[in-house]
Amino acid sequence: MFSSKARQLRRTQTGAEKRLWSVLRNRQLAGFKFRRQYPVDRYVLDFACVEAKLAVEADGGQHVDDGVRDTVLAAQGWRVLRFTNDEILHHLASVGDAILNSLSRPAGEGGPKGRVREPKTPCSLAPSPSQPAAGPLPLPQGGRGNYQAIQESLSRHGLMARGGVDGIVLVGTAGSAFWPHFLAGRRDERDPLDSWSRRVMAELAEEFGATALMPQDGPPFLPFQRWAMAAEPVYPSPMGVLVHPEFGLWHSYRGALNFDAAIDLPPRAALPNPCETCTDKPCIAGCPVGAAAPYDVPKCRAHLEAGGECRRIGCLSRHACPLGQAYAYVPDHAAFHMEAFITARWC
Repeated sequence: MFSSKARQLRRTQTGAEKRLWSVLRNRQLAGFKFRRQYPVDRYVLDFACVEAKLAVEADGGQHVDDGVRDTVLAAQGWRVLRFTNDEILHHLASVGDAILNSLSRPAGEGGPKGRVREPKTPCSLAPSPSQPAAGPLPLPQGGRGNYQAIQESLSRHGLMARGGVDGIVLVGTAGSAFWPHFLAGRRDERDPLDSWSRRVMAELAEEFGATALMPQDGPPFLPFQRWAMAAEPVYPSPMGVLVHPEFGLWHSYRGALNFDAAIDLPPRAALPNPCETCTDKPCIAGCPVGAAAPYDVPKCRAHLEAGGECRRIGCLSRHACPLGQAYAYVPDHAAFHMEAFITARWC
């Protein structure tokens, strides 16, 4: 009976379910396989990752017994993430982040044991092992560069080279060093920071004869997190975002330069994952509404919209992490990201 019901539900997917499936299908999130309309006990899950025992529900009001349903599923070891149709249709990037955060939880907390597989399709949401065997994907060819010269040019914009893989040099930030440069060059645009980053990357690409790559370009998305973990000692934190031993959670990747030949790059520092020896997990406890792990998008956004302190000074979970406190964003920089999160229409 449930098999026929599941087949019928697959044929009659809602628009929100089709939208969500576009992110989950083909192992796009860290290589995890999701199934549609998967029967468990007396229920049919909208989407299910069996190996992580994670259920993802697109709630259009049809699940009238969610409390009982969750209890039954939890008793069998399943975790459940729910998203409204509005969140899926208008905030799909945040929804994907929330799902990935749950998939990236450490072994023993519901995630896969000791491995995260390479995705079949490149996706900017997908972290993978810190030393991936595969090199970068085939990309448009560029020119040649000198790492130190690139670093010096980036410093004019408050940016920095963050290592690289073969002919790819990652460009990123640490703290708010770039913030005055962004404010000086900001224009009245829909996504002013992404637009500023794109202009800077285009300028650098022209200067060094390279091709500019951007993390927001897609789908398919380029595997920036995979490159980052191959280039630097960064690791998925309990919150899902990458943590750096020095910068903590106060850093980002704004783009990359792709060259047609390998250039001399600094070796990846052999530093361990700081989260593995952190027993208290203050980043999780620091969230005033318990939305850090797994990342609860609607709860986080509701807290910000209600005027929570995070909206003024930045994510309190990030502030709670003892790493990188010297790099914590200045208030107007932090507030910018919070406002962008509230108002963004990314998809």
